[in-house]
Formats: sequence, structure tokens, C-alpha cells
Amino acid sequence: MTLSAYNGGLGWVQRDQTLAAQRGLDRQRWFGHVATVNAGRAATNWRENRHYPQRILYELAPRYLTWGGRSLTLFKTYWPHLLILAAVAAFGYKFGHSAGEHAKQTDLRATIKTLRDSSDKKTAQILDYERDKRLAAEQYAAALQKALADTAAQRARADKLAAELLQTQTELSQANEERKKDIPHAIKNDGHAFTGIGPDSLRL
Repeated sequence: MTLSAYNGGLGWVQRDQTLAAQRGLDRQRWFGHVATVNAGRAATNWRENRHYPQRILYELAPRYLTWGGRSLTLFKTYWPHLLILAAVAAFGYKFGHSAGEHAKQTDLRATIKTLRDSSDKKTAQILDYERDKRLAAEQYAAALQKALADTAAQRARADKLAAELLQTQTELSQANEERKKDIPHAIKNDGHAFTGIGPDSLRL
């Protein structure tokens, strides 16, 4: 995995390890496990990265072992280049690790922002619903109060009319009784020839 991280960056190796674990593979083993998954790299880059560790371990390393004494000579000749290569590898590892962490932080911030936006939207919807419900209740209460006031006013008018009608009926009844009392007097004054057009009869 170190060679893969050197070649393609530690961030991609970490993503491949996560995917391998999700698929039930051993995230600590390269060949046959992490090496078999691709967490999103382009196919060409993925194939090149998988070939790199195999080439180093199975093609180049055996050659180095067979050089024998020549290896020391080559080392003395090329040690500055090897030192630069080691420095580049260390930088690549650090850069890949930083890139991986940055990608994780970016994804985490995006997720938090999405959740916060969703929460704010749901809160706004709840507040709108509560406001509409409160306005509807206030309108219903106002309409009910007006209906009760109208009913009370109509009842008062009906009571007033009933009282006036009762008073009128009482007055008419009293007037009728008074007229009945005047009839014998009118008949007596007009005489036996009562025709209903005598002075008292006309007044009656």
C-alpha cells in the first residue's frame, strides 16, 4: 500500500481501504483485497497504480538482489538520486495524506451544510404552518363572536317586538271592552227606533 500511495496519493489508498472494508475485504491487506477495488479513479489511472507495486516488487526488486557487489557501486553512484527519490516519496505521502484529509473535511462541511439547510427549511415550514393555523383560529373566533352578537341583537329585537305586540293587544282589548259598555247607553238614548245612526250611535 505504501508503493500505491507513493504512486497515486494516500487519499486514494484510504478511500480504497474504506470501500474494501464495506465489501467485507481486509483493509490492511493489499493484494487480493484493497488492490481489487476502485473508489472512483479513472480506469487508466487505476490500472497504472495497481501495476506499479507489482512492477517494483516482482520485476525490479529481484534484479537489485542479483546485482551483488555492483549494487554497492550503483548505490554510491546514485545515492543523491535515491535521496531525492526518498524525499519525493515522503512529500508525496504527506501531500496525499493532506489531500485525503482535505477531501474528507470538504465532504463533511458539505454534509453539514446540507443538513443545516434542510433543518432551516423544515423549521420555516413548521413556523409557516403554525402561523397559518393561528390566523385561522383567530378568524374563526372573530366570526363566532360576530355571529353570537348578531344572534343576541336579533333576540333583543324579537323580545321588543313581542312586548310591543302584547301592549297593542292589551290596549285593543281594553278599548273593545269600553265600546261594549257604551252600546246599552247609545240604544237607550236613541229610543226604541234605534237605527244605529242616532247621535249616540254615531259617536259610538
